[in-house]
Amino acid sequence: MAAGLVVLVSAAAWWQLTRPSDTTTVSGALRGANLLLVTVDTLRADRVGTLGLTPNLDALGERGFRFSHAYAHAPVTLPSHASIMTGLTPPAHGVRDNGSYHLADARTTLAEILRAAGYRTGAFLGAFVLDSRFGLDQGFEEYDDRFDAIAPSLAADFVQRRADEVLRRAGDWIVTRHDTAAPSGETPPWFAWAHLFDPHEPYDAPERRVSDPYDNEVAFTDAVLGRFFTRLRKAGALDDTLTIVTGDHGEGRGEHGEVTHTLFAYDTTLRVPLILAGPGIPSAVRDVPVSHVDVLPTVLDLLGQELTSSVDGRSLRVELDVDRAVPPVYFEALTANLTRNWAPLTGIIADGWKFIDLPIPELYDLAADPGETTNLFERETARARRMAAALVPLRTRDALEPARVPMTDEVEARLRSLGYTVGRAGRPSPDRAYTEADDPKTQLDVHLAWREVLKRLATVLIGPGGHEGGLDILDAQIQQYPRFAPAYTSAATLLIDLGRPAEAVEILDAATALGLDNDAIRERLSLALLHAGEPARAAGILEALVTGEAPWADDLNRLGGAYAALGRSDAARTQFQRALDIEATAEIWKNLGVIEVQDGNIAEGVLAFEEATRADSGYAPAWRLLGAARRPTDIAGAIAAWRQAVNLTPTDVDAVLDLTALIAESSSPQDARPYLERYLLTARAGEDSGGIEQVRRRLAELDTR
Repeated sequence: MAAGLVVLVSAAAWWQLTRPSDTTTVSGALRGANLLLVTVDTLRADRVGTLGLTPNLDALGERGFRFSHAYAHAPVTLPSHASIMTGLTPPAHGVRDNGSYHLADARTTLAEILRAAGYRTGAFLGAFVLDSRFGLDQGFEEYDDRFDAIAPSLAADFVQRRADEVLRRAGDWIVTRHDTAAPSGETPPWFAWAHLFDPHEPYDAPERRVSDPYDNEVAFTDAVLGRFFTRLRKAGALDDTLTIVTGDHGEGRGEHGEVTHTLFAYDTTLRVPLILAGPGIPSAVRDVPVSHVDVLPTVLDLLGQELTSSVDGRSLRVELDVDRAVPPVYFEALTANLTRNWAPLTGIIADGWKFIDLPIPELYDLAADPGETTNLFERETARARRMAAALVPLRTRDALEPARVPMTDEVEARLRSLGYTVGRAGRPSPDRAYTEADDPKTQLDVHLAWREVLKRLATVLIGPGGHEGGLDILDAQIQQYPRFAPAYTSAATLLIDLGRPAEAVEILDAATALGLDNDAIRERLSLALLHAGEPARAAGILEALVTGEAPWADDLNRLGGAYAALGRSDAARTQFQRALDIEATAEIWKNLGVIEVQDGNIAEGVLAFEEATRADSGYAPAWRLLGAARRPTDIAGAIAAWRQAVNLTPTDVDAVLDLTALIAESSSPQDARPYLERYLLTARAGEDSGGIEQVRRRLAELDTR
């Protein structure tokens, strides 16, 4: 995803920590200092300090210590930030893409370490891609990812917050913490992280400073940052604060054919700014390659905190020692592999060279060819072999089984509107026999065409007849690129939404016949089959999907539904329980409750429905079923549950009629009137004429009492 900018400011003399004559300087010189982290999404390294777009960041860099060759480990937002926060490369922390990955709780974050050391911790996010559901909230007492009150971007169906709003919230939190003393009379240090999303596509800054839309976003963000720094400085909040500035990744801007990011791993999307600045830190530039995994150990070293687990990075406190060995920088770009089954892209940067391991391998001399225009792989075969061998252990680092996030329609729609194709979390398979036809370079025209499809879908789907228009767009994509799996799954999803699951099955069977039989196709096919009334075939597909050590909760839930449809209630109950052990969602509890009630276990069903309402108080089906289960023995409880259901879905005519009938039977009949009248005010005559007639008859009955 986008590039992040981090600023680290400290009150101690940097030269004392890093002078070449003393590489064993005592750590902890900034013990007790605050930490400020600002990440600016999609910020290219060459936009800072060179073009005049970022005078505030340029001034910060002039006052601070800058690394001219800092690298992200992935051109994707969530994996990149996970590396910053853990000091681990993606193979080690397990987060390989946006959307369906979750940073495992077993991983230790910078926020967790500092909070255990007595720091107040707050994070302020600019976009949904870093929502708490993805796991980066670990260790933050305040994780402000609430976008519900913020207007969506004008150019996309995607919720984000502007930089000025993010920094207003962050500034309020910092100034309050800075002015608040602990009971002991001392003010505890704080760690604040602000993530700014603005330079990310779509480029729609509210102010026009330069003509180029992307550069205008960068300039706007810098101006807002300048005001933010001024506010903190006036409040004295930067007097003893460590500030680090880096990018989470860059933007293609058309170079190498890539418009945005995620597909390739050239320096346009991997190279990022990294500035360390603050009182006592002299102006200096270091050309040694560094990376995101170095941020956490550097911070802890300076703040005098111990590492509580192993990391892949190193402290940059002693990096001015010119004799110090520089480890290779690992990188990857796996979105296309995980979502389209194209070849996985991995590589390393070492000794001024970059090696990219693909079916069409690439090797670049970064010093002589910073634009990466001349592939030297055929000429420098010995060097290429050495770098390929050095890459293997970095790419195959032992990692936890990927933690997963349910791919809901909401998550998929929000990420799709930004141009992302979202797949299921899993491990890449670099050992599979990929050919040159699977190389992302070979598939560039397909990638660019799919970007245009996503843009058109984002516009068409929100208009009248949107799903039909979306199907036309996807059908054209399939006709032109028949081996592009995401078009099939997207089309099937629209067909299911339109109530045409048999057609969804047909289109997914066609994809399977072409050899596009991946987990995403199988998952969508199982859903289509269940909707089409084919639970036996759906069960067969799902039984294969849930084998292994880490099945998906939604697959287990769906398998339980298939067994239930086949009359196998004990098998269904087992799958629902397995799913709940992984993720206790309202829908799974509701499904378990249905099985219990169908088997005559009413008390167990009531308990399951109650758990569903606790898991999500806004899930109307659980309240509806809870009312029905309570009705024979607990009239008051049934009324209370159905009131909740009707308040959540006031145009559900069956719920309205059930509730009002029960109220009329058990208490004052006129207490039912408000629900009936509200239904008539909100229901649309053309859509539910039968329901309106029933409600009018019920009101007429009340008038006769």
